Amino acid sequence: MIIDVREDSEVASGLAPGAWHMPKDKVKDRLPASLADKSQRLLMICAGGVRSLVAAQTALNLGY
Repeated sequence: MIIDVREDSEVASGLAPGAWHMPKDKVKDRLPASLADKSQRLLMICAGGVRSLVAAQTALNLGY
């Protein structure tokens, strides 16, 4: 599963094919509600890599 953690204004130009949009600051609240299967492989993407790293750590802390 690809999760684009860029801000709303950044994804206005488009998402990667098949990606879900979930801003980095919303991952903690939205991921458990959106994806119950914690064995699902996740790929977090952003524009530069820092936000995706933070979002991936958040997902790991949630048990993904």
